[in-house]
Amino acid sequence: MLTKEEKNKLKNMVKENKTFHYAYVDRLRQEVRFYVNQCGSVSKAKESMEILTFLYSLFSEKELPEWYTTTDLEHDKKAIERLKRWAA
Repeated sequence: MLTKEEKNKLKNMVKENKTFHYAYVDRLRQEVRFYVNQCGSVSKAKESMEILTFLYSLFSEKELPEWYTTTDLEHDKKAIERLKRWAA
């Protein structure tokens, strides 16, 4: 779970640089899918998803990326849960 300090650090990283914010969200999106589809690593996927979800929540409604919707985010969360059940 992200600590308050980690959340503040992430907020400050993306606050003034929207290009970086979008790029970081995209990197984490790809990371989650890699861990789920290629590595089968639940812990790494969950760790990246936690950061991704937090950073995604920092977008205003107008800033939400068209290439990664809330539906996509939920789909990736479900993929992690399926992997978790499969790995158990």
